[in-house]
Amino acid sequence: MTRIKVKIGSKKDFKELAKLDFSNTCNKMFDISYTDNNIAVSEVDLQKPIVNKSENYVDEILEDMIPKTEDKNFVPLVVFSNNMPAGYLMAKWDKWPNGKVLVVEGILVANQFAGKGLAKALVGGTIETAKQNKECRGIHVELDTTKYQANKLFLRMGFKFAGTKFYIYSKEDPRKYSKEAVFFYYKT
Repeated sequence: MTRIKVKIGSKKDFKELAKLDFSNTCNKMFDISYTDNNIAVSEVDLQKPIVNKSENYVDEILEDMIPKTEDKNFVPLVVFSNNMPAGYLMAKWDKWPNGKVLVVEGILVANQFAGKGLAKALVGGTIETAKQNKECRGIHVELDTTKYQANKLFLRMGFKFAGTKFYIYSKEDPRKYSKEAVFFYYKT
């Protein structure tokens, strides 16, 4: 049985995470369409899989995530599987007109730990962190349409689809299955 624990991560935890394989292949994506002022979200198989190399994620952990572990404006959650760091969720406190919002900047679980409920534990830890702050109005997440599993997870965890923005990540027509921004919101 896998023991899962989520806690605020340290530099040491993130350095251990940087040793893991985070590569992944996207075979599906969210397809978002607008008709008669209604938003429809469906899934579509990609004509050509998108391969994300582990090196890109490791560079991000080493260069971007580790410095944030000591910044009080960030919430660096690490999920452990049987006491081993297995993934992370980095979020930042942001001031919005009606109060604070916890903005998720990234969520990742290493390949060897996939499918064990660790990402769900990270999202649950983020919801608990947001609820503990009386000023927090909610959680904001931006993903891209090819982060299919993460998009589905946030919807299952009570997040609401809040919209999309085309042409942020590429200049391709979205109908050609390019990466586009998808926004979710959780009200605390």
